[in-house]
Amino acid sequence: MTVEGAARILGIKEESVRKRVRRGKLHSGRGADGRLYVYVDGTEAVRDENGDASQGLYGDRQGRAN
Repeated sequence: MTVEGAARILGIKEESVRKRVRRGKLHSGRGADGRLYVYVDGTEAVRDENGDASQGLYGDRQGRAN
């Protein structure tokens, strides 16, 4: 996915995605169009409105009692 899309899903800024790519924390590759594409899997957490990273990629709450 694009850097913009990865940033949205991860709940971070685009520049933070690029830094994680440089540090090797996120896998990436260049498309035929020269754009940077980032591979984000389901283990990456999405921050909710309180900045809590306990919400999973698909909206499920991990590690919380209902």
